[in-house]
Parts: sequence; C-alpha cells; structure tokens
Amino acid sequence: MYDAAAMDGANAWQRFVHVTLPLLRRPLAFVLVADTVSNFLVFAPVQLLTGGGPEGSTNLLMYDVFRRAYSVGDIHYAQAEVVLLVALTLAVVAVQYRLMQGKGEE
Repeated sequence: MYDAAAMDGANAWQRFVHVTLPLLRRPLAFVLVADTVSNFLVFAPVQLLTGGGPEGSTNLLMYDVFRRAYSVGDIHYAQAEVVLLVALTLAVVAVQYRLMQGKGEE
C-alpha cells in the first residue's frame, strides 16, 4: 500500500494520513475501549496507595463500592453502584465505538 501511494505521488504525510491511520483504526479502537473500561474499574492503586486520600479526595467509584460493601456493610447500596457503573461503562463504550466507525463500515 505504501509503494502504491508513493507511485501515485503521495508524500510522507499523505501516506501517514491515508494509509497508516486507516490501518491502525481497529487496534486503536480496541486499546481505547480496553483502557476506558480498565480506568472505570481502577481499585487497587487507590486502595493501596492512598486508602481514599485525605477526606476522600481520591475516592473512585470502585473504591466506594468496596468500602460500602465490606467496611460499612451496605451491600445493597454497593450493588446499586455496580449496576450504575456497568451502565455508565457500557454507554461510554457504545459512544466510543460509534465515534470510531469508519465511513465504509456503517
């Protein structure tokens, strides 16, 4: 593809934009979605490094679920938070997939 683009007179920037980026669309979409999901589920670093931080300044949703379920003992509230977290994650992933669709993939 690079040779064909070079024969057609494409410079390096045009080859990057019109050949390389379209070939990287699927791997980039996967990494973006996987990283987003993992960021929503971050728990261990907050628990180990800060324990919620001073006055809860580094509290994340997963840490709050853990604290409510195991420290406070309010399992029903923690379950409701998990349902909301899953719904939020699915909504964000759906938007990301929609934005990453190519012109010919619709």
